[in-house]
Amino acid sequence: MIYQVNSTLAGLAAEGTKNDVTRNTTNGAFQQILGNALGTTGAPPMQTTPSAASLEEVPSTRCDVRIDPPPSLQNMTDELLDMLDIYSSRLEDPDASLKSLEPILHEIKASAGKLLEQTEKTPDTDAELKEIATQSAMMANNEFLKFQRGDYL
Repeated sequence: MIYQVNSTLAGLAAEGTKNDVTRNTTNGAFQQILGNALGTTGAPPMQTTPSAASLEEVPSTRCDVRIDPPPSLQNMTDELLDMLDIYSSRLEDPDASLKSLEPILHEIKASAGKLLEQTEKTPDTDAELKEIATQSAMMANNEFLKFQRGDYL
């Protein structure tokens, strides 16, 4: 019994496929598609109108979208400025010794060097941010030199 159902379904499926092929070939759709693919259609070649032939690429308008600078340069500048703030507050504290400030200054100098290096590596960064980063690094190096020279004794 199961065999008969399967064979009946297979026969119906084959018959449906055969009808689809017959239907497509009888109305000439296959012949038309084949002719189009080979370039031998019976229709006259398409002619372009002057307006269609004169179409060219449309130039895009300029958008003044400000792209955020790389977060590393901005974050590095913020961190350096935060370290300089901590240093200045510790420098004003009468209980803080100069010996306790020395490790902070070495961190500031290292951070300033990395910031200058990163500024040189990113030429396409916003000019204002580069200026702030460079000035911050120079100020940090200046403070390190003042401390080493003994200006705060």
